[in-house]
Amino acid sequence: MIGGRIQLGEDSAHAVEREFEEELGISVKSDRLLWVVENFFAYRDYPFHEYSFIYLIKDVENKLQGNGEVLSHVDGDFIYEWIPLERIEAISLKPDFLREKLVNLPSVPVHLIHKEKISVEAE
Repeated sequence: MIGGRIQLGEDSAHAVEREFEEELGISVKSDRLLWVVENFFAYRDYPFHEYSFIYLIKDVENKLQGNGEVLSHVDGDFIYEWIPLERIEAISLKPDFLREKLVNLPSVPVHLIHKEKISVEAE
């Protein structure tokens, strides 16, 4: 999933649009907010508390047609692929609850709290 940090003075809807443009060169419009997620997880044995704003988007240029086209990040560090919802269960997606939630989008924004099992020793 496309992601990044919100810049100072920027709202989350515009941040989503900017990140798509920066990472994939695609113009999108944030249609509506689906979820505000508090995600607790560990990465490289360090605990994180992440806030995510997940939007339904509109493809302004019709570049995301769901034809299996692979889109590459400018640096080549990431590969983005359009995945049909029928195949969503077969992929690794973080946070993992998204596999279930993406097939049944809410009609109003929902606040979710997601806690992965974290086994990090306190220092």
